[in-house]
Amino acid sequence: MKGVLAPAVRWIVRSLACLGFIVVAATLIPSQWYGGFLAGPWTEPHGNVLVVLSSDSLGNGSLGDSTFWRCVYAVDVWHESGFKYLVLSGDAATTSAMRDYLIYRGIPGEAIVAENRSSTTRENAVIPPNWSRE
Repeated sequence: MKGVLAPAVRWIVRSLACLGFIVVAATLIPSQWYGGFLAGPWTEPHGNVLVVLSSDSLGNGSLGDSTFWRCVYAVDVWHESGFKYLVLSGDAATTSAMRDYLIYRGIPGEAIVAENRSSTTRENAVIPPNWSRE
C-alpha cells in the first residue's frame, strides 16, 4: 500500500509547492513588471470610440478630482489620436459637467455621446449608448 500512495503524495506535495511559489512570486514581484506584459501597450490609445467613465462629482454640478483628471486625459488623447466619438458614462449630472468641460477644451459637441442610463459597471458594458445625441 505504501508503494501506491507514495507517488500520489509526492505529486500533491510538489503541486502545492509550485502553487505556493506562484503565490509568493505574484505577491512579491511588482505588478508593473508583469502587468505591462499582460496588458500590452495601453499608453498609445487608438480606435474609433473613446470611452470615459465618470468617477465622482462634488454634487453641485462640478467634477470631482478623479473625473476631472479622466477628462483631462481624454482631451489629450482626443487631440493626439484619431477618435471619431467620445462616449461619456455616468449619471446625468456628471456626464453633463464632463460634456461641458470637454467642449470647452475643444472637442466637438457632435462627437460626444452621453450614456447615463446605467448605474453599475456591468450596466455600462451591457447598455449601449444613445447614439441619437438627444
